[in-house]
Amino acid sequence: MSYNTQKQIDRVVEYRRLPPIKKGMRCEVDGKFGKVVGGNSGANLNVVFDGYKGPMNCHPGWRMKIFNADGTVHYSSQE
Repeated sequence: MSYNTQKQIDRVVEYRRLPPIKKGMRCEVDGKFGKVVGGNSGANLNVVFDGYKGPMNCHPGWRMKIFNADGTVHYSSQE
């Protein structure tokens, strides 16, 4: 099973009660920019950061912002 699918993102969204998140949305995690590429079995999001090749496991509740296509904030964690 691939963890880099929209289905896996939807599972994380449902479990963590997040607003709808689509694969490819831009994000910022602890000041680093990238894009959401999937979800994983830890109910976290997989993010590929700018300048890196592989996805990283990122908890959506820790210093994360996800942006709409127009650059406005779609989701921002409490921390």
